[in-house]
Amino acid sequence: MEQLLRGLLYGLIFFFAGYMLFTRQDIIMQRMASSAYLPVIEKLSRDFKTGVELAGRDFRVFVEKELGDRDIQQLLGRRTPWAWQRTDIENKLAQHFGKKQAEKRQLFLNYIEQYAPLALSEMAASGIPASVTLAQGILETNAGNSYIARTANNHFGIKCYKRKDYKADGIIDDRDFYHHELAHGCVQIHDDHAWDRFHMYQSPALSFRHHTLLLSREPRYNWMLRAYGDKIGAYCQVEPHWFGTPEVPYYAAWCIGLKKSGYATSKTYAQKLAYIIETYELWRFDYLLVG
Repeated sequence: MEQLLRGLLYGLIFFFAGYMLFTRQDIIMQRMASSAYLPVIEKLSRDFKTGVELAGRDFRVFVEKELGDRDIQQLLGRRTPWAWQRTDIENKLAQHFGKKQAEKRQLFLNYIEQYAPLALSEMAASGIPASVTLAQGILETNAGNSYIARTANNHFGIKCYKRKDYKADGIIDDRDFYHHELAHGCVQIHDDHAWDRFHMYQSPALSFRHHTLLLSREPRYNWMLRAYGDKIGAYCQVEPHWFGTPEVPYYAAWCIGLKKSGYATSKTYAQKLAYIIETYELWRFDYLLVG
């Protein structure tokens, strides 16, 4: 009798566990695909400070002016209240993470230092926040270590275009695709499909420029410049389901906009980008340019 009861108990436990796995598989899969594998703090922290808090009430005047050309290297060398300092970020992260993710954090920091000048130059030309550009570069290329970044200098996962007569002969090959004038060819890499082709660039700078053109000229994306282009250093209203609050920093609104526009298929794309920006305080680069 005791063995029978024990068997029934184990059966009920396994049944309940299986039922939970089946009914909550979407949540479980979403968690597996979330930013848990990234060295980031998974929340919108209180570290973000508005432009007014850091640069004073005149900050809005700076934002409303045309950014124009700037000496980026000179800007990066300035010591201001809003300057990005790698040592400060490293000290902050050491309090949140153990040694297990130390190497990954260093990859992120190395990427930020290497490509911040490019992201700032593109921001000066377009108004697209450098913080968002850097976060996308980190996420899309595993901080510059993905195959597509190393072999094709493609930092934003930008795919080649399909021709109008795509697959007309029933076969998918290189003849079905063409590349942007900034690129020099296409490379086949399995992404959403085994036959996906991605742009190949002679340099990372051309990849950053193509990313700027994509977000500033394509109607699918350029609505974000109209909606958030003058919101640097401010909070924006969004649907509360994204981050559990209806008011988020401007860069989080950009991240939501990218997901809404279909830049990536990941359900948590907006959160991944925003958490990278939050954790590494990439918004400080935006302030550096406008302030």
